[in-house]
Amino acid sequence: LPLRRKDGTLVDARVKGRAIDPGNPLGGAVWLVEDVTEKKAKEAEHAATSERLRHSQEIAGLASWEYLPQSDTHLWSDELYQTLGYSPDSIDLNMATMLNLSHPDDLEKVRDGLSSIICGTAGAYSVVHRVYKRDGSELVIHDHGVPERDEHGNVIRIKGVSQDITDLALAERA
Repeated sequence: LPLRRKDGTLVDARVKGRAIDPGNPLGGAVWLVEDVTEKKAKEAEHAATSERLRHSQEIAGLASWEYLPQSDTHLWSDELYQTLGYSPDSIDLNMATMLNLSHPDDLEKVRDGLSSIICGTAGAYSVVHRVYKRDGSELVIHDHGVPERDEHGNVIRIKGVSQDITDLALAERA
C-alpha cells in the first residue's frame, strides 16, 4: 500500500489493524503501519539476481543440485529437471534413482567419485558420465560437487553443478 510521509515522499507500507473491543466496532482500533520499502527493494533485487542466474545456467547448460548423504536425499534445480525431462513430482530423488539414470558403463566411476568425496579421500567430485533422459535418449553430463562437512569432518551435504556437454562430446568423437 503506497503511503505519503509528512515530507511528501512515497513509501510502500503494510498496514494491520485490530479492534480494541471486537464486540464494539465503534470502540476504536489499533493500527500498525510498517514501512516495507526497503524489504520490497531487496525482494526485487533478489528476483532479478535469480533471473540472471537462471538465464546464465540456461545459456551454459548448467543445473545445480545437492545431495544429503545422511538422508539419501537429492535436491535438483528446475534446470536439472528440465535437462533430464522430468517434473519435480514425477521422480523420487535418491541415490538409487540417480544410479538408475546413469549409463551402466559409467556406474563405477560415478560410485567411485561419490565414495571418495564422502570418505574424505577427495576434496571434490568431478565426473563426466552418460545419463538417460526420461525419453530414453542419452546425455553426456559433467558433474562437479564440493562437500560441506560437520565439525567432525563428516560430509553432511554435497553441493554441485551438472553441465550438459553432449554436443562437445559428440564433436570430439567426430
